[in-house]
Amino acid sequence: MQFEFDKSFEKALRKLGNPSILPAVAAAVASVRDATMLQDIPNLKKLQGFSTYYRIRLHSDYRIGLELREDIVWFITIAHRKEIYRVFP
Repeated sequence: MQFEFDKSFEKALRKLGNPSILPAVAAAVASVRDATMLQDIPNLKKLQGFSTYYRIRLHSDYRIGLELREDIVWFITIAHRKEIYRVFP
């Protein structure tokens, strides 16, 4: 699949206080890149009440916020599970 990174995702990634989460982020990006359909992405869940927003649960307590725009997956933000739904969508 095609994917893009939003500036807010890059900023949130730089501000992460836990550098051990970076390999899991790289694995999530690789799974999106290799997927042919949304159903092929592991730990992906559609957010209720929104037609284009999804999240990927990482192995720890972090989530990646995604948006599907015109067949392109946009990485919007990454945050701790307590914070993600305050800033996303």
